[in-house]
Amino acid sequence: GYVYTEKEIKLINVIIEDNKIVELSNSVRGKVIDVTGLYVAPSFIDPHVHMREPGFTDSETIKTGSRAAARGGYTKVFLMPNTNPVISSIEAYNELLNIIKKDSIIDCLPLVAITKDEQGKELVDFEQFDAVGFSDDGKPVSNSYLMYQAMLKLKALNKPVLCHCEDLDLVHKGTFNNSLKQENSDALPNLDISETTNVARDLVIAAKTGCHYHVCHLATKESLDLVKFYKSIGCNVTCEVTPHHVVLNDQMIEITPNYKMNPPIRGIKDQNAVIEGIIDGSVDMISTDHAPHSFEKKNKEISQAAFGIVGLETSFPLLYTKLVKSGLIKLERLLDLMSYNVAKAFNLDNHEIKIGNK
Repeated sequence: GYVYTEKEIKLINVIIEDNKIVELSNSVRGKVIDVTGLYVAPSFIDPHVHMREPGFTDSETIKTGSRAAARGGYTKVFLMPNTNPVISSIEAYNELLNIIKKDSIIDCLPLVAITKDEQGKELVDFEQFDAVGFSDDGKPVSNSYLMYQAMLKLKALNKPVLCHCEDLDLVHKGTFNNSLKQENSDALPNLDISETTNVARDLVIAAKTGCHYHVCHLATKESLDLVKFYKSIGCNVTCEVTPHHVVLNDQMIEITPNYKMNPPIRGIKDQNAVIEGIIDGSVDMISTDHAPHSFEKKNKEISQAAFGIVGLETSFPLLYTKLVKSGLIKLERLLDLMSYNVAKAFNLDNHEIKIGNK
C-alpha cells in the first residue's frame, strides 16, 4: 500500500510484530493484510472534542464518543472540560479518568478548566493536574489580569492554554454571522470582531509571558492575520480551524438550529482566509469541535437551541474532498494537519508510521 512515512508517501509494506512496527520495506512475511491501492496513514489527533460525560449523557458518552472518533480515524482526542461537574477539581478529573479507562476504546485526554467551575473568578491549582492543557472553553476568561496570571503560571509549568476566543460583551446574545441576511429571523448577529478582539488581547499577554497560547476554532480573517504577525515576532502561538469553517460560508447556510454553532459560520472572506492559512502553513492543525446534542436540545427556536454539531466521523472525508481532491493541498499536508502537527504542538507521542512505533 501507499504509506505516509518520513514526510512522504512511499509504496512499501509495513511489518508489524507484537503490535509494533519493526520494518518498512518490500518484504512480505506472516499474516498479510492487503491494502493494495489504499493509503496507510498515521491515526488522527483531535485537540477539541466534547463528549458530554459526566453530566450530559443524553447527548453523548465516553463510550459512544470514543467509538465515533475511532470510526473517523482518531485514536487520540482532547476532551473539553465544560461538563457537569466542570473538570476543575482533582476529584472530577480523576473520576473522568476512571470513566475513560472503563469505557473508551481510544486515548481520551481531558483538558482542565483555567478557572474553578469556568466562572472566571479564581484560578484552578494547575500543579495538581497532569493534564495535556487548560481551557475554559465556551466561557472565555474575561478578566485580563486573571488571564495574565494564568499564562504566567502555565508558562512555568510548560503547559499550554487553549482558548475559545470571544469577547462576550461584543457577542451580546448573537448567534449567526453579522453579514448573514437575518430579516426574517429573531436571531441576533454575532459580530466577527467578538473573536478578533479576544485573540488580540490574548496574543499580547502570551507574547509577554511566553506561554504557549493555542487559538481554538479560529474563524475570521482578522484573527488569522494577527496570529501570523505574532508568529513572525516569535510568539509561541498555534491555531486550529474546523472542517465546517473550511467547507462552509454564511452564504451557503440557513438560519436553522442545524447551522447554529459557535463560532458561527463566517463570511466568504473568512472562509478564503482559513483555506489560504491551511495552504501557506499559518494554520497549524484541524480540530472538529465535535459537539453533539440530544434532539430535544437542538430542536428548539433559534435563541434556545444548543450551539454545536458533530464532526468526528466526517472530518477527513470533508477535508479530503474540499482540499485534496480539488488540488489545493497534497494529502501529506492534510495528514500533518490532522496528526503530526497536533502531536508536535502539544508534545505528544506522535503517530508516525515509523519503526518502533505501535
